[in-house]
Amino acid sequence: MDGSSSSKKWHWNCAGTLCTNNWRNEGLEFYTPIGKTNDELKASYMKVLMSENICWKKQVICSAHWSKGRRENIENPPDIICTEEYIKKLENSKPQCANDKKLEKGKKTGSDKP
Repeated sequence: MDGSSSSKKWHWNCAGTLCTNNWRNEGLEFYTPIGKTNDELKASYMKVLMSENICWKKQVICSAHWSKGRRENIENPPDIICTEEYIKKLENSKPQCANDKKLEKGKKTGSDKP
């Protein structure tokens, strides 16, 4: 591992826009997106995070966004935008306009590699 995963149980929420994973989910690891400023690597992470308001030093992203279930090293960007579990949650929830939009976006991106 690259040593940037969490070993402490802090109250973290995944920074991925279409992700509801947090510190309560067992079996997940959380990583800071990137250490040094690297525009190309930031762009790769932005495909998953889908937010312009990222605090690159404080935000974390969960291991569910890597197809291998963990980040190999800091140069290994995530390759899963929306997990299958989240898509199922949206499908089973009450139909709402906001959920319909999220569901459509999640299905389009699914587990596609950015």
